[in-house]
Amino acid sequence: MRVLTLSGEEVEETEIAGFVSDQQTFLSANVKYEQLLQVTGTSCRLVNESTGQLVCEWRPPEGRNISVVAANINQVVAAAGQLIYYVVIQPGTLQLEAQTTVEHEVACLDVSPLWEEEMASVVAVGLWTDISARVLALPTLEENAKEFLGGDIIPRSILMTTFEGHHYLLCAMGDGQLFYFSYASATGYLSDKKKSPEEAPSHIYISGECYMSSRWTPHIRQGWADGSLG
Repeated sequence: MRVLTLSGEEVEETEIAGFVSDQQTFLSANVKYEQLLQVTGTSCRLVNESTGQLVCEWRPPEGRNISVVAANINQVVAAAGQLIYYVVIQPGTLQLEAQTTVEHEVACLDVSPLWEEEMASVVAVGLWTDISARVLALPTLEENAKEFLGGDIIPRSILMTTFEGHHYLLCAMGDGQLFYFSYASATGYLSDKKKSPEEAPSHIYISGECYMSSRWTPHIRQGWADGSLG
């Protein structure tokens, strides 16, 4: 992992004492309370932005390895196989709030706050094997909604977002197809399943206000900055 700093118009490589450099970094981000977050396969590390020193390290129980992670400035959701952990970022600490087990291995996650939310109220999950998209409530991680996507191509990227006041769940597949659903926050239901045209690009990555990482790196990133879905 390389850390770069801006000095005037120059970009210089630097070091952060609280970050580890001998492990693959799945995610790194500036988060709340003037802190930095680094997630590797073994842990989530919280670092003081001013001093660069490690202030908290959270590890999955029983030595499990993190396979997929998503975060925003307040929250972290990490998966280790079929296990999902919900962690809240606090001053100087990472607090495990809940954990759950889903039927199959997690392929992708998203914990983007919906429009006007300070903290995300749900987490979106894409699963291997049954090729499904799930919506879990926060902080309990109870399942709100489940949709089977069909076929045998796994979901690579997933996103909760808002267009023109309407909430949507977007799920990009490994073959470039994009599924999207209307999401009713009042009921937690998904509806109006739609799919992108067949001539979609071979790889697609969707992103919003959430930081998301997994074991796969798509070759093309494509998303919407604004607009509407119809």
